[in-house]
Amino acid sequence: MARQSFGMGKRGGLKRCSVVEKKFIEVERRFNDAGGGRVVISERGPKGVFHVTTSEGGGRWLGKFLCELSATLIAWKRYSDNWVSIVGVSKEN
Repeated sequence: MARQSFGMGKRGGLKRCSVVEKKFIEVERRFNDAGGGRVVISERGPKGVFHVTTSEGGGRWLGKFLCELSATLIAWKRYSDNWVSIVGVSKEN
C-alpha cells in the first residue's frame, strides 16, 4: 500500500512523497532561472539511501517508462537530451 503527500520543496520546487514496499520515495522538481528545471529522486530504505538527479525531460520520460513497465514487459528503452542520457532496463527484484 502506498501513502502519498505533496507540497513545496525547500528550494522553491514541487515535492511528492510516497511509501512503497517499506521504502520512502521522494520526488522533487526544482526550478531554475532558465525556465526549465531538474528532478531529484531519493529512495530511503532499510539498506540505505539512493539519490538521482535528472533533467525535467528525463523525469517525465522516467515516469512514462515506469507506467509502461507496470502494464507490459519492456526489454529496454533509451532517452537523451542536452543534459542527461538514460537507459531503462526491466529487471525483477
